[in-house]
Amino acid sequence: MVDFSFILDVVVVVVVVVVATAAAVEVVVVVVVAAAAAVEVAFAFACFTFR
Repeated sequence: MVDFSFILDVVVVVVVVVVATAAAVEVVVVVVVAAAAAVEVAFAFACFTFR
């Protein structure tokens, strides 16, 4: 007899880990994009100020 509750627990854990990893990757991407935008704004401001 296969223990389906154990299989279900494993599936739930795997899904949670995958979702958490995806969320972490999304946060990292957002931070990188925000940093790039901030650098771009700072560069444009510097060019405008010190031209």
